[in-house]
Amino acid sequence: MELQGFHLVDGKYQEIQITTDGRLWSQQLELYLGVYEGKLRFFTTENQLILSSEELAE
Repeated sequence: MELQGFHLVDGKYQEIQITTDGRLWSQQLELYLGVYEGKLRFFTTENQLILSSEELAE
């Protein structure tokens, strides 16, 4: 799966550059977005997967 992201700068959308490990940085969330086991997931700045609510409940 390939990710592509954009952010709004002065009324125009600019592409967010993907990292070498295939993730996108979200300035608003202060998190990385990436694909893990076929699903879009959030990662910390230390590359730690943020668990979903279902995973936390287990």
